[in-house]
Amino acid sequence: LSRKTDHPQPHKLKSMSDYAAQREERIKKNQEMLKKLGLAPTPKKKKKAPKRKKSSGEPVRKSSRRRKTLFKNLRGAQETKADDDEDFVPNEQVEDDEEDDAVYYDDKPHRAMKTTNTVQDLTTEGSHFEQILKVENAKTGRSKCRKCMEKLEKGELRVGMQAWIMGRQSMTWQHPKCFMENISFTREATGRGKCKISKKSFEAGEARLSLRSHTATSNVKLTLLPLCLRSFVKAVSEEKNSGDIEPHTWNGYEILEKEEREVVESGIKACSDYSHEDGDTSGKENIRRRKGAVKLAKEPGNDPVSTQPESGKKTKTGGKVAWKWGGMTCLGKLLPSRESGTHCYAKTHKGNIKTLTKGKSYWWMVEES
Repeated sequence: LSRKTDHPQPHKLKSMSDYAAQREERIKKNQEMLKKLGLAPTPKKKKKAPKRKKSSGEPVRKSSRRRKTLFKNLRGAQETKADDDEDFVPNEQVEDDEEDDAVYYDDKPHRAMKTTNTVQDLTTEGSHFEQILKVENAKTGRSKCRKCMEKLEKGELRVGMQAWIMGRQSMTWQHPKCFMENISFTREATGRGKCKISKKSFEAGEARLSLRSHTATSNVKLTLLPLCLRSFVKAVSEEKNSGDIEPHTWNGYEILEKEEREVVESGIKACSDYSHEDGDTSGKENIRRRKGAVKLAKEPGNDPVSTQPESGKKTKTGGKVAWKWGGMTCLGKLLPSRESGTHCYAKTHKGNIKTLTKGKSYWWMVEES
């Protein structure tokens, strides 16, 4: 057998063992014998790669990867080289579906938006709008004004608005005077904001009424001012120490144009006219009763079971029912097809199913008005 290793030097043989030295000598004799016979292996030479001919117009090596295009949807934008470190700044505007959402402002004063001089009708409209203010007399004396941080005494007039406080959405209260200090007029900056009452979007630059309580701010269209402040104006007009309602003293009144100021003044006047026409002086809003509304003021007599379907039979009785739950009175509509001999089932306006046990006094049938 042959081995492709050189014979060790004499000084290395001295350091080897006898067996290793004899083995190396045998390998050397075998290599000499193979050379004489012409069987010695010859080392292979590595082939050099052929050189490419350089052309005058094309580069030596071209990548097959696609280059990424920067600034998509740009007019006249060109692909930038990978070696460029400078940012590409297009001269043209962006062509995109969201181009209308971008709003640009300059230092020029705003023009008054096109607003109607008519305010929302308080009697025929507004039943489907969300009421953001609650005006009432303090019930316990434990609440605190979020403006001056003073306690509200029991029976004292207070204005409530929903706000995020103590990790939850809750009602926050203020004195009427403190509430008026938090009323301001602002303008929509981006066009993405919505009216808190009607849920309709504001136009960019449109004037709006802003109500603040604690950390929450609710923005309302100027034309819906009567629907928002009618209960507040009515309660303040009846209260002696609540102060007068003067919109020109509210923050931001100077940014309003002439047409917008007329809308505000007519809105306040409509609120005061509505409060004088209303004969109820209890401080609560006079809500018009719709067709099919139920009477909630009085519960049935001493025997509410008498109004229930007969126990032990399937009477398939329908109609509206009311029941007590958690100190509140809930409403629902009976489902005749699901009635059994011992239970009735009612469906709420949210679609939930309530099980009502026959013969129990916590629920009763309600007459439609």
